Amino acid sequence: MLIRMNRGRTAIPLFLAALSDALGDTLTQDALVPLAETDLLTQSFVDGYQAAIKDGVCRFRRLFSLNEEEVVFGIVQRLAERLQAEVGFLIAKQSEDCGAVKLPIALLLKHAASILRLDGDSLSALSLSGTEGVLLDYNADDEAQAYEIAVWGDRWPIVALACETPG
Repeated sequence: MLIRMNRGRTAIPLFLAALSDALGDTLTQDALVPLAETDLLTQSFVDGYQAAIKDGVCRFRRLFSLNEEEVVFGIVQRLAERLQAEVGFLIAKQSEDCGAVKLPIALLLKHAASILRLDGDSLSALSLSGTEGVLLDYNADDEAQAYEIAVWGDRWPIVALACETPG
């Protein structure tokens, strides 16, 4: 943990600057979650996703080809509009050393493309309660299944289902 904290001291200013740029909003160190709590959030995210891909769980999961990018980001934008009141956590690759980031889920989803570029290949978010989650994953190596949207929990998957069709 001490090694991660030391790496984080160096990485945090750059991470916050890049994330602020990606979101078009200034984030401060106050938005960062301590590493011990980040570890719990990360495990909750992984557990939620693994449960979501199994049958019988209340979830929304869709795979899209590379040429369906417009459809993917349309769903994500409509999800952002419907989750305006939600606050949660971004779990990025940099979160391992810097901490998860507490922020409005709608802000995160509105800038999903920028977050994918920042993180490299995914947007991972968890509700404040840790019971709702969303993953937007990009796999450039697989044209047939280049994008995955997975949403789980009690409420967010129902919202996501309503976002499949424009309007």
